[in-house]
Amino acid sequence: MTGNLGALRPAPGYPMNVLLIVSFLMLAPAGSFRPRQLETPEDLRAQVERSIAIGRQLYLLDKAAAIASDTMLESFKEPGKLAGYLPAWEAGEDGSPGDSFIVSFYTRDDPPRIACEVRVGEKKPELRTFEPPKPASSSFVTLVRARKLALDARPENGQRVNPVVLPGAVAGERGILVYLLAGTTKANVAVFGRHFRALISEDATSVVSMTPLSKTALEMPMNQADCSNPVGLFVRHAVTDYPLETHVFTSLLTKSPVVVGTNRGMWKVDGTKVSLVDDKPPTDPPEPGGAARAGSVRERVRSDRGFRMYAVVFGVTVLSGSSAPIVRVEKVIDPRSGSTDPVNVDVPDAFVQQVRKLIAAKHDEPRTKDGKPVEYFTYFYYAPERPGVVVTDLDKPLDQQP
Repeated sequence: MTGNLGALRPAPGYPMNVLLIVSFLMLAPAGSFRPRQLETPEDLRAQVERSIAIGRQLYLLDKAAAIASDTMLESFKEPGKLAGYLPAWEAGEDGSPGDSFIVSFYTRDDPPRIACEVRVGEKKPELRTFEPPKPASSSFVTLVRARKLALDARPENGQRVNPVVLPGAVAGERGILVYLLAGTTKANVAVFGRHFRALISEDATSVVSMTPLSKTALEMPMNQADCSNPVGLFVRHAVTDYPLETHVFTSLLTKSPVVVGTNRGMWKVDGTKVSLVDDKPPTDPPEPGGAARAGSVRERVRSDRGFRMYAVVFGVTVLSGSSAPIVRVEKVIDPRSGSTDPVNVDVPDAFVQQVRKLIAAKHDEPRTKDGKPVEYFTYFYYAPERPGVVVTDLDKPLDQQP
C-alpha cells in the first residue's frame, strides 16, 4: 500500500505477489539447466554475504508485517486512523532477536502513539489493542520519522511500496536504513523493482542517500501453470557486480531460483544460497553472419542477432465436462527488448493449434471462483522461421523440438 501506511495489505497465503522479468535466455524445461558452481571472487565475498543476511531479514520482516496486517484488518475497529506499522524481532531472554515478531501499528499523532500490536510467531497471530493508544518510545518515534522521510523522498513511479526499516549497521552504515520494496495488488504478478534503499540520518532529520536497486520498474505475470516449467528466473543487473539483497528477498518470496547476470558473471540465487555459476557476463549477440545457424535454440539466441524468438502469452480456460480447453493469444513479448510490453507480431494458426494440443494433453482440472470458470495464463516460445514449431527445449535445435 502506498502512502504512509506502506504495507498494510492483505497477504493471501504469503508469499505476496511479487515482481520479476523473465528472460528466455536462461529458462529451460525441468532438469535441463545445470549451472556450475564456482568460487565467489574474494573481493565480492563480503558483499554477497551481506546481501544474503539483509535479504533474509527483509523477507522475514516483510512477511511478519503482511501477516500482522491481515490480523489487524480483521479485528481492529478503526484501521483508517492508523498511519503505518513497524515490525521488529521479539527479543529472547538473553536480549538477542528471537523467532517471533512484534508488529506495532501507530497513529497519525505527532509524536505517534501505538494503537495496537500483533505478535507473529509459530502460533496464531495475537492482536493486542491499546485504548487510548499508548505512548511510543523515543527510539520508536525516530524510526517512524525515518520511515516517513524515506517514503516522502522516494521518486514516484506509480508502484505500491512496502517499507522495511533496519539499523544502518547491517550494511556498515551510520544511520537508519529504509528499504522501499516495490509491490503490487495484482494476482500472480512478480516484481523485481523498482526497489530503493534509503539511508536516513541517525536523528531522522535528513535523507543521506536514496539508492535505486534496479534501473527500471520490472513487473511480469507469474505463470503458475507454465507448461514449459522453467526452473529459474533470469534478470540482468547493472547496478552492482553481484546479486543484491533484493534478489535474495525475491527468491525467498517467490520460492524460485533467480539467475542474475552482472558484469562479473552469472549468479544463481536460491533463497539464502548465492553462487557464481559462470564467470563470463551475459553479452549482446554479435551481428548477423558472425555465428553459424546450427546449434541449440539457446546458442542461436546468444550468438545470432538475426534469429528471432518471441514469448507468446496465452489465456487458458478449462471447462467442466469439456476435453478441449479455450485457448487465446493474450500478447506477444520480445524478451530481447527487456520489456514486457506487447509487440506487433502475428502468430500463425499452425503455432496456436500446436499449443492447444500441448495444453489439452496436460488434462488440467477446471479452475473456478464462485462457481465460475477462471482463466489462467501460460507462455510458449515462437520462432518465425519455423512457424509450426513450439519451442519447449532451449537446449535442442529448432528441428529437434519434441
